[in-house]
Amino acid sequence: MKVAVLGDIHGNLTGLEAVVADAQEAGVEEYWLMGDELMPGPSHVQILDQLDSLPYTVRLRGNWEDSYLKARAGIYPRKSSLDLFVYRQSQHLDGFLNDSHRQEIQARPLYLHRKVGPLRFNLSHHLPQKNWGRDLVPPFEQADLNVLFAQDEADVAIFAHSHVQGLLYTEKGQLVLNPGSVGQPYFPWDTLRQDLRAQYLLLEIDDSGLAQIDFRKVAYDVDLEIKRALDAPIPYFDFYQQLMKTGIRLSNDPDYLASYHQQRGTQKEVEDYFGIDF
Repeated sequence: MKVAVLGDIHGNLTGLEAVVADAQEAGVEEYWLMGDELMPGPSHVQILDQLDSLPYTVRLRGNWEDSYLKARAGIYPRKSSLDLFVYRQSQHLDGFLNDSHRQEIQARPLYLHRKVGPLRFNLSHHLPQKNWGRDLVPPFEQADLNVLFAQDEADVAIFAHSHVQGLLYTEKGQLVLNPGSVGQPYFPWDTLRQDLRAQYLLLEIDDSGLAQIDFRKVAYDVDLEIKRALDAPIPYFDFYQQLMKTGIRLSNDPDYLASYHQQRGTQKEVEDYFGIDF
């Protein structure tokens, strides 16, 4: 059986379309969707519809899904310019989703344990009981991988979240895989970061185990994705254009982000929409 593992699409429909076309050409029979499907990219319902049409057996809830739901409920943190960024993104997304979308997103699990052929898999967006944070964002200690096996005994763990493709082993020799990111690939090393092709993981599982582990990178039309963002239009368009071109997140600079919000009156806009005080 061939399985495509997709994570961290982040609203990038153009990247997703290229990845699905590549997976279909490779003869993929099943999809595992690892979360963070929407935001900050321009596409939302189109991505949900595309994913709904796939023969998936796993669909996890990522931290951005939870961030949207918590912002909508007014219970997301309100301490920093990055928190305000999340609220503003959630405000934009909220205009496109309906109650059915929200109920389906809320119902997704954080973690699943699956047996395929002779292998047992632990699947989570980040950690089994925590889909946010930097626990397994490089650099981290090898011992930190053990938490991926805390829920169930397994042979292989797969997590997303870090946007960094990887193959690792625990101290006991269990295999840990990360599919990278469809919509926002990332490399800590500057030279490697120039490769911004969409990423996913293709697994071939047979009666003996993992016959093939294929870290796929798929070229797509970045200019089309930027045009989609401009036509949408989305908040923080210049942030998204920079991200698509360079892999650099301007939202990671708190001083720049705070100044950006102040110039545009973002705080009041968010407070008025959600009925909160920031």
